[in-house]
Amino acid sequence: PPRSSKPAPLGSTRFAATANFTVEGIESGIVLATPTSRAAQNVFWPARVRHVSENHDLPSGKSGGNKRTMSKNQVHVIFLAPFWNSQDSTKKSKSSGASDLYSMGPLFEFDTIDVSEYTISKYPFESLSTAQVESSFRFLGLPKGAFPRFLDAHRLAVAFRLYSRKHIPKDLTLSEENVHASAALMECHSLSIRAPIYPDVALNLPIDYVLSKLPHPSELSFTLTSTSMKDADEDDSEPTIDIHSILQSMTPPSCFGMAASQQAKDGSNLLASPIRQQQILSPGKIFTPSGNSLPRPPLAPEMAPEDDDSLWQTNKFASEYMCNFFQARTSALSVGSGSQVESILVSLISRLRHLSKEMPSKTHDERRNVLKGLLHQI
Repeated sequence: PPRSSKPAPLGSTRFAATANFTVEGIESGIVLATPTSRAAQNVFWPARVRHVSENHDLPSGKSGGNKRTMSKNQVHVIFLAPFWNSQDSTKKSKSSGASDLYSMGPLFEFDTIDVSEYTISKYPFESLSTAQVESSFRFLGLPKGAFPRFLDAHRLAVAFRLYSRKHIPKDLTLSEENVHASAALMECHSLSIRAPIYPDVALNLPIDYVLSKLPHPSELSFTLTSTSMKDADEDDSEPTIDIHSILQSMTPPSCFGMAASQQAKDGSNLLASPIRQQQILSPGKIFTPSGNSLPRPPLAPEMAPEDDDSLWQTNKFASEYMCNFFQARTSALSVGSGSQVESILVSLISRLRHLSKEMPSKTHDERRNVLKGLLHQI
Protein backbone atom coordinates (compact mmCIF):
# COMPACT_ATOMS: atom_id res chain seq x y z
CA PRO A 1 0.00 0.00 0.00
CA PRO A 2 1.23 3.51 -0.73
CA ARG A 3 0.09 4.81 2.65
CA SER A 4 -1.41 3.24 5.72
CA SER A 5 -5.07 2.62 4.87
CA LYS A 6 -6.03 2.12 8.53
CA PRO A 7 -6.61 4.99 10.95
CA ALA A 8 -3.66 5.67 13.17
CA PRO A 9 -4.16 4.40 16.72
CA LEU A 10 -4.52 6.82 19.58
CA GLY A 11 -1.37 7.43 21.54
CA SER A 12 1.97 5.76 21.00
CA THR A 13 2.39 2.77 18.70
CA ARG A 14 5.37 1.48 20.68
CA PHE A 15 3.38 -1.26 22.41
CA ALA A 16 0.88 -1.88 19.61
CA ALA A 17 3.05 -4.74 18.38
CA THR A 18 2.62 -8.19 19.82
CA ALA A 19 4.94 -11.14 19.90
CA ASN A 20 2.77 -12.88 17.29
CA PHE A 21 2.85 -10.07 14.75
CA THR A 22 4.37 -11.09 11.44
CA VAL A 23 4.38 -10.02 7.80
CA GLU A 24 3.89 -12.25 4.80
CA GLY A 25 7.18 -12.66 2.94
CA ILE A 26 9.38 -11.77 5.92
CA GLU A 27 11.42 -14.90 5.09
CA SER A 28 12.99 -12.87 2.26
CA GLY A 29 13.63 -9.92 4.57
CA ILE A 30 11.98 -7.41 2.20
CA VAL A 31 8.97 -5.40 3.41
CA LEU A 32 7.34 -1.99 3.11
CA ALA A 33 7.95 0.19 6.16
CA THR A 34 7.40 3.76 7.27
CA PRO A 35 10.61 5.67 8.13
CA THR A 36 10.89 7.64 11.35
CA SER A 37 12.22 10.68 9.48
CA ARG A 38 9.66 13.46 9.09
CA ALA A 39 11.05 14.24 5.67
CA ALA A 40 9.79 10.85 4.49
CA GLN A 41 6.19 12.10 4.88
CA ASN A 42 5.04 8.84 6.52
CA VAL A 43 5.05 6.85 3.28
CA PHE A 44 5.58 3.11 2.99
CA TRP A 45 9.01 2.51 1.46
CA PRO A 46 10.92 -0.69 0.49
CA ALA A 47 13.19 -1.84 3.30
CA ARG A 48 15.23 -4.85 4.39
CA VAL A 49 14.69 -6.19 7.91
CA ARG A 50 18.01 -6.94 9.57
CA HIS A 51 18.50 -10.31 11.24
CA VAL A 52 19.17 -10.22 14.96
CA SER A 53 22.74 -11.41 14.33
CA GLU A 54 23.44 -8.09 12.57
CA ASN A 55 22.45 -5.98 15.54
CA HIS A 56 25.91 -6.18 17.10
CA ASP A 57 27.22 -4.18 14.14
CA LEU A 58 25.10 -1.04 14.31
CA PRO A 59 26.11 2.01 12.25
CA SER A 60 28.14 4.63 14.08
CA GLY A 61 26.00 7.02 16.06
CA LYS A 62 23.06 4.61 16.17
CA SER A 63 21.96 3.23 19.49
CA GLY A 64 20.50 -0.22 20.01
CA GLY A 65 18.19 1.18 22.67
CA ASN A 66 17.01 -0.34 25.91
CA LYS A 67 16.43 -4.06 25.53
CA ARG A 68 13.41 -4.20 27.78
CA THR A 69 11.47 -1.51 25.93
CA MET A 70 12.79 -1.22 22.40
CA SER A 71 14.32 -4.48 21.20
CA LYS A 72 11.20 -6.53 21.86
CA ASN A 73 8.90 -4.05 20.11
CA GLN A 74 11.10 -2.64 17.37
CA VAL A 75 13.23 -3.92 14.51
CA HIS A 76 16.27 -2.55 12.75
CA VAL A 77 15.74 -2.02 9.03
CA ILE A 78 17.69 -0.73 6.05
CA PHE A 79 15.68 1.52 3.75
CA LEU A 80 16.56 1.05 0.09
CA ALA A 81 17.36 4.11 -2.04
CA PRO A 82 15.55 6.64 0.19
CA PHE A 83 14.69 10.05 -1.23
CA TRP A 84 14.44 11.95 2.07
CA ASN A 85 18.13 11.69 3.03
CA SER A 86 19.37 13.95 0.23
CA GLN A 87 18.37 17.27 1.81
CA ASP A 88 21.76 17.84 3.43
CA SER A 89 23.47 17.01 0.14
CA THR A 90 21.31 19.41 -1.84
CA LYS A 91 22.20 22.25 0.51
CA LYS A 92 25.88 21.70 -0.26
CA SER A 93 25.40 21.34 -4.00
CA LYS A 94 22.79 23.71 -5.44
CA SER A 95 24.05 23.33 -8.98
CA SER A 96 22.37 19.94 -9.48
CA GLY A 97 19.33 19.65 -11.65
CA ALA A 98 15.87 19.36 -10.16
CA SER A 99 15.59 15.73 -11.25
CA ASP A 100 18.69 14.81 -9.21
CA LEU A 101 17.78 16.57 -5.96
CA TYR A 102 16.29 13.43 -4.42
CA SER A 103 19.03 11.05 -5.59
CA MET A 104 22.07 12.61 -3.96
CA GLY A 105 21.86 10.91 -0.57
CA PRO A 106 23.28 7.52 0.45
CA LEU A 107 21.73 4.50 -1.20
CA PHE A 108 20.94 2.81 2.13
CA GLU A 109 19.69 4.28 5.40
CA PHE A 110 19.57 2.57 8.78
CA ASP A 111 16.48 3.05 10.92
CA THR A 112 14.74 1.53 13.94
CA ILE A 113 10.98 1.36 13.69
CA ASP A 114 8.08 0.24 15.84
CA VAL A 115 6.60 -3.13 14.91
CA SER A 116 2.89 -2.82 14.14
CA GLU A 117 0.45 -3.12 11.29
CA TYR A 118 0.65 0.65 10.87
CA THR A 119 4.40 0.71 10.19
CA ILE A 120 5.22 -2.58 8.41
CA SER A 121 3.44 -4.13 5.48
CA LYS A 122 3.91 -6.92 2.93
CA TYR A 123 6.07 -6.14 -0.09
CA PRO A 124 3.70 -6.29 -3.09
CA PHE A 125 5.79 -6.99 -6.20
CA GLU A 126 7.10 -10.34 -7.45
CA SER A 127 8.70 -8.73 -10.50
CA LEU A 128 9.25 -5.14 -11.55
CA SER A 129 6.58 -3.66 -13.82
CA THR A 130 7.14 -0.02 -14.70
CA ALA A 131 3.40 0.58 -14.96
CA GLN A 132 2.75 -0.85 -11.50
CA VAL A 133 5.60 1.11 -9.97
CA GLU A 134 4.36 4.35 -11.50
CA SER A 135 0.82 3.63 -10.33
CA SER A 136 2.05 3.08 -6.77
CA PHE A 137 4.09 6.25 -6.89
CA ARG A 138 1.12 8.40 -7.93
CA PHE A 139 -0.73 7.53 -4.69
CA LEU A 140 2.17 8.65 -2.50
CA GLY A 141 1.73 12.33 -3.28
CA LEU A 142 5.48 12.84 -3.53
CA PRO A 143 7.23 15.25 -5.93
CA LYS A 144 7.88 13.86 -9.40
CA GLY A 145 11.59 14.32 -8.86
CA ALA A 146 11.52 11.51 -6.27
CA PHE A 147 10.36 8.91 -8.82
CA PRO A 148 13.90 7.85 -9.96
CA ARG A 149 14.72 7.03 -6.34
CA PHE A 150 11.41 5.21 -5.92
CA LEU A 151 12.14 3.09 -8.99
CA ASP A 152 15.66 2.24 -7.77
CA ALA A 153 14.26 1.25 -4.37
CA HIS A 154 11.95 -1.30 -5.97
CA ARG A 155 14.72 -2.52 -8.27
CA LEU A 156 16.78 -3.33 -5.19
CA ALA A 157 13.85 -4.81 -3.28
CA VAL A 158 12.98 -7.25 -6.08
CA ALA A 159 16.66 -8.15 -6.52
CA PHE A 160 17.23 -8.94 -2.82
CA ARG A 161 13.97 -10.83 -2.64
CA LEU A 162 14.91 -13.00 -5.61
CA TYR A 163 18.38 -13.68 -4.21
CA SER A 164 17.00 -14.65 -0.81
CA ARG A 165 14.45 -17.07 -2.24
CA LYS A 166 16.89 -18.84 -4.53
CA HIS A 167 20.24 -18.75 -2.77
CA ILE A 168 19.82 -18.33 1.00
CA PRO A 169 19.14 -21.69 2.70
CA LYS A 170 15.97 -21.81 4.75
CA ASP A 171 16.08 -23.07 8.32
CA LEU A 172 13.55 -25.91 8.29
CA THR A 173 13.82 -26.29 12.07
CA LEU A 174 12.52 -22.76 12.65
CA SER A 175 9.05 -23.64 13.89
CA GLU A 176 6.66 -21.17 15.47
CA GLU A 177 7.70 -22.25 18.95
CA ASN A 178 11.39 -22.00 18.11
CA VAL A 179 10.92 -18.49 16.68
CA HIS A 180 9.31 -17.16 19.83
CA ALA A 181 11.77 -19.00 22.07
CA SER A 182 14.69 -17.50 20.14
CA ALA A 183 13.10 -14.05 20.26
CA ALA A 184 12.69 -14.30 24.03
CA LEU A 185 16.26 -15.51 24.44
CA MET A 186 17.74 -12.78 22.21
CA GLU A 187 15.36 -10.14 23.61
CA CYS A 188 14.21 -9.06 20.17
CA HIS A 189 11.09 -9.21 18.05
CA SER A 190 10.28 -12.38 16.14
CA LEU A 191 10.62 -10.54 12.80
CA SER A 192 14.35 -10.21 13.50
CA ILE A 193 14.50 -13.99 13.90
CA ARG A 194 12.49 -14.77 10.77
CA ALA A 195 14.52 -12.44 8.55
CA PRO A 196 17.26 -14.16 6.49
CA ILE A 197 20.98 -13.68 7.00
CA TYR A 198 22.36 -12.13 3.84
CA PRO A 199 26.07 -12.76 3.19
CA ASP A 200 28.24 -9.69 3.61
CA VAL A 201 29.53 -9.93 0.05
CA ALA A 202 25.97 -9.60 -1.30
CA LEU A 203 25.30 -6.53 0.87
CA ASN A 204 28.55 -4.80 -0.07
CA LEU A 205 28.29 -4.99 -3.84
CA PRO A 206 28.69 -1.70 -5.77
CA ILE A 207 24.95 -1.48 -6.26
CA ASP A 208 25.04 2.24 -6.97
CA TYR A 209 27.22 1.53 -10.01
CA VAL A 210 24.80 -1.15 -11.22
CA LEU A 211 21.83 1.20 -10.86
CA SER A 212 23.66 3.94 -12.75
CA LYS A 213 23.85 1.63 -15.77
CA LEU A 214 20.11 0.92 -15.81
CA PRO A 215 17.69 3.04 -17.88
CA HIS A 216 16.84 6.35 -16.25
CA PRO A 217 13.09 7.00 -15.83
CA SER A 218 13.40 9.79 -18.39
CA GLU A 219 14.26 7.10 -20.93
CA LEU A 220 11.07 5.27 -19.94
CA SER A 221 8.86 8.33 -20.34
CA PHE A 222 6.84 6.77 -23.14
CA THR A 223 6.23 3.69 -21.04
CA LEU A 224 5.25 5.63 -17.93
CA THR A 225 3.11 8.37 -19.43
CA SER A 226 1.57 6.68 -22.44
CA THR A 227 0.43 3.34 -21.13
CA SER A 228 -2.95 3.79 -22.79
CA MET A 229 -1.23 3.84 -26.19
CA LYS A 230 0.54 0.54 -25.57
CA ASP A 231 -0.59 -2.81 -26.73
CA ALA A 232 -2.46 -4.52 -23.92
CA ASP A 233 -0.42 -7.69 -24.41
CA GLU A 234 2.95 -5.91 -24.33
CA ASP A 235 5.12 -6.81 -21.36
CA ASP A 236 6.56 -3.76 -19.58
CA SER A 237 8.39 -5.72 -16.89
CA GLU A 238 12.06 -4.96 -16.33
CA PRO A 239 14.65 -7.74 -15.86
CA THR A 240 15.57 -8.27 -12.22
CA ILE A 241 19.10 -7.54 -11.04
CA ASP A 242 20.65 -10.96 -10.47
CA ILE A 243 22.87 -10.60 -7.40
CA HIS A 244 23.97 -14.23 -7.60
CA SER A 245 25.20 -13.80 -11.18
CA ILE A 246 27.15 -10.69 -10.16
CA LEU A 247 28.85 -12.69 -7.41
CA GLN A 248 29.58 -15.53 -9.83
CA SER A 249 31.22 -13.10 -12.24
CA MET A 250 33.72 -12.20 -9.52
CA THR A 251 34.89 -15.81 -9.07
CA PRO A 252 37.00 -18.04 -11.37
CA PRO A 253 36.82 -18.57 -14.26
CA SER A 254 34.65 -15.50 -14.92
CA CYS A 255 36.92 -13.16 -12.96
CA PHE A 256 39.70 -14.06 -15.42
CA GLY A 257 37.53 -13.08 -18.38
CA MET A 258 36.90 -16.70 -19.28
CA ALA A 259 33.38 -17.96 -19.80
CA ALA A 260 32.41 -21.39 -18.58
CA SER A 261 31.92 -22.64 -22.15
CA GLN A 262 35.41 -21.45 -23.09
CA GLN A 263 36.85 -23.17 -20.04
CA ALA A 264 35.27 -26.49 -21.05
CA LYS A 265 36.48 -26.04 -24.64
CA ASP A 266 40.07 -25.35 -23.58
CA GLY A 267 40.04 -28.26 -21.17
CA SER A 268 41.50 -26.11 -18.41
CA ASN A 269 40.45 -26.21 -14.80
CA LEU A 270 41.45 -23.06 -12.96
CA LEU A 271 39.67 -24.10 -9.80
CA ALA A 272 41.43 -27.43 -9.40
CA SER A 273 44.20 -27.85 -6.85
CA PRO A 274 47.68 -28.74 -8.12
CA ILE A 275 47.99 -32.49 -8.64
CA ARG A 276 50.90 -34.11 -6.87
CA GLN A 277 53.24 -35.88 -9.27
CA GLN A 278 53.33 -39.61 -8.59
CA GLN A 279 55.51 -40.98 -11.35
CA ILE A 280 57.95 -42.60 -8.90
CA LEU A 281 56.14 -45.63 -7.58
CA SER A 282 57.11 -49.11 -6.49
CA PRO A 283 60.81 -50.23 -6.48
CA GLY A 284 59.92 -53.48 -8.25
CA LYS A 285 61.17 -54.70 -11.61
CA ILE A 286 59.01 -52.24 -13.52
CA PHE A 287 60.29 -49.31 -11.46
CA THR A 288 61.00 -46.44 -13.89
CA PRO A 289 61.65 -43.08 -12.21
CA SER A 290 62.40 -41.56 -15.62
CA GLY A 291 58.71 -41.83 -16.43
CA ASN A 292 59.04 -44.07 -19.51
CA SER A 293 56.09 -46.17 -18.43
CA LEU A 294 52.64 -44.90 -17.56
CA PRO A 295 52.19 -44.07 -13.87
CA ARG A 296 49.67 -46.04 -11.93
CA PRO A 297 46.82 -43.91 -10.59
CA PRO A 298 46.48 -43.95 -6.80
CA LEU A 299 43.70 -46.14 -5.49
CA ALA A 300 41.11 -45.14 -2.95
CA PRO A 301 42.03 -46.18 0.62
CA GLU A 302 39.30 -48.78 0.78
CA MET A 303 40.45 -50.30 -2.55
CA ALA A 304 44.19 -50.31 -1.86
CA PRO A 305 45.65 -53.82 -1.50
CA GLU A 306 46.85 -54.78 1.96
CA ASP A 307 50.28 -56.27 1.31
CA ASP A 308 53.89 -55.64 2.27
CA ASP A 309 54.81 -54.09 -1.08
CA SER A 310 52.17 -51.37 -0.85
CA LEU A 311 53.99 -49.88 2.13
CA TRP A 312 57.14 -49.30 0.08
CA GLN A 313 55.67 -47.29 -2.76
CA THR A 314 57.88 -44.22 -2.84
CA ASN A 315 55.01 -41.77 -3.11
CA LYS A 316 53.63 -43.04 0.21
CA PHE A 317 56.64 -42.37 2.41
CA ALA A 318 58.74 -39.87 0.42
CA SER A 319 58.02 -36.18 0.49
CA GLU A 320 56.77 -34.35 -2.59
CA TYR A 321 60.11 -32.55 -2.78
CA MET A 322 61.99 -35.84 -2.86
CA CYS A 323 59.76 -37.28 -5.59
CA ASN A 324 60.11 -34.16 -7.72
CA PHE A 325 63.88 -34.03 -7.11
CA PHE A 326 64.56 -37.56 -8.33
CA GLN A 327 62.11 -37.17 -11.19
CA ALA A 328 63.88 -34.04 -12.43
CA ARG A 329 67.34 -35.55 -11.98
CA THR A 330 66.54 -38.75 -13.86
CA SER A 331 64.86 -36.81 -16.66
CA ALA A 332 67.87 -34.51 -17.08
CA LEU A 333 70.58 -37.20 -16.90
CA SER A 334 71.64 -39.48 -19.72
CA VAL A 335 70.40 -43.04 -20.02
CA GLY A 336 73.46 -44.52 -18.29
CA SER A 337 73.35 -42.08 -15.38
CA GLY A 338 69.63 -42.47 -15.09
CA SER A 339 70.03 -46.23 -14.75
CA GLN A 340 72.58 -45.65 -12.03
CA VAL A 341 70.19 -43.43 -10.04
CA GLU A 342 67.48 -46.02 -10.51
CA SER A 343 69.71 -48.82 -9.19
CA ILE A 344 70.62 -46.74 -6.13
CA LEU A 345 66.96 -46.17 -5.31
CA VAL A 346 66.09 -49.82 -5.81
CA SER A 347 69.00 -50.90 -3.60
CA LEU A 348 68.09 -48.39 -0.90
CA ILE A 349 64.44 -49.41 -0.74
CA SER A 350 65.32 -53.10 -0.83
CA ARG A 351 67.61 -52.51 2.15
CA LEU A 352 64.79 -50.77 4.02
CA ARG A 353 62.42 -53.62 3.30
CA HIS A 354 64.91 -56.11 4.62
CA LEU A 355 65.51 -54.09 7.78
CA SER A 356 61.80 -53.74 8.42
CA LYS A 357 61.59 -57.50 8.85
CA GLU A 358 64.55 -57.65 11.21
CA MET A 359 63.78 -54.62 13.35
CA PRO A 360 61.06 -56.20 15.55
CA SER A 361 63.56 -58.70 16.94
CA LYS A 362 66.23 -56.09 17.75
CA THR A 363 66.60 -53.99 20.87
CA HIS A 364 66.30 -50.25 20.93
CA ASP A 365 70.05 -49.68 20.87
CA GLU A 366 70.51 -52.17 18.01
CA ARG A 367 67.83 -50.43 15.96
CA ARG A 368 69.48 -47.10 16.60
CA ASN A 369 72.90 -48.37 15.45
CA VAL A 370 71.44 -49.99 12.29
CA LEU A 371 69.61 -46.84 11.26
CA LYS A 372 72.67 -44.72 12.02
CA GLY A 373 74.77 -46.93 9.74
CA LEU A 374 72.14 -46.77 7.02
CA LEU A 375 72.07 -42.98 7.15
CA HIS A 376 75.85 -42.86 6.84
CA GLN A 377 75.63 -45.02 3.70
CA ILE A 378 73.07 -42.66 2.17
